[in-house]
Amino acid sequence: MNKFKFIYLAVFVFAIFSGLVLLYYLNKTVFAEPSLRSSKNPCWFKGYDEPSIGYEEIMARQNREMYGYSVDVPLEMAVNKFNEEMRCYPYYDEFSDLTEDEVIASLIDFDSHNNQPNYSESRREERKKMINEKFLPKGSLLRFEGGRCQDTGSFLPHDLCAKGLKISLILNLDKKEDVKIPTLYEDIFVIRKTLPKFQPRQ
Repeated sequence: MNKFKFIYLAVFVFAIFSGLVLLYYLNKTVFAEPSLRSSKNPCWFKGYDEPSIGYEEIMARQNREMYGYSVDVPLEMAVNKFNEEMRCYPYYDEFSDLTEDEVIASLIDFDSHNNQPNYSESRREERKKMINEKFLPKGSLLRFEGGRCQDTGSFLPHDLCAKGLKISLILNLDKKEDVKIPTLYEDIFVIRKTLPKFQPRQ
């Protein structure tokens, strides 16, 4: 009988400990980075006319887009929120969701994927930490954008636009003195660049 009491007590203590660990984890991630919280209408930011969205949530997302995540965040949470918001644009429906593995693989294969060398030892250590711990650092941000019309030069017979999707991981947004200043190339990791179509510039 005493043996069973001990087992029940051990299970009870383990459950309490696990709950405290989970609470601490949530407090350091979701609650500390409010822009990652789930929302009934994940596409509210496209119109800012959702009555259930408060001022704090609006500011949290704006701050995230300008200065990156306010704390270190688990890669899983960042990727889930990224996919949720990307699906708010029908243009990207033909592309597959981003995955944690894709982010990690791109960081591992950074040199060949970005066609440029690592800029510093600190950058290599930063990548290594993200890969091993599966966390994205404070001030970083996963960002997506479509193919753009760019100056194609005179060698092309027509003025054409590439159509597709580019996903980047941007670092050190919180360290910029002015958000209008362009991000340094060494702070941009290209995760995916897919350009399956082209069209005349409109």
